[in-house]
Amino acid sequence: MPTPRFIQIHTLHTYPAALLNRDDAGLAKRLPLGNAVRTRISSQCLKRHWRMVEDQFALSCLDVPMA
Repeated sequence: MPTPRFIQIHTLHTYPAALLNRDDAGLAKRLPLGNAVRTRISSQCLKRHWRMVEDQFALSCLDVPMA
């Protein structure tokens, strides 16, 4: 039986101390990670950034159809 050939990489990214998005109560989205409380960035926030940014990794440069 052949062994699977894939690698899963999980990384932490640092962002400046800004409230990129908030929950329904207006508070920053946070989660405990290790011994610290970290700010969480929602997938909607990241997707908007990918749509709006204009660099080599932007969706507009990758010829991805936009709905």
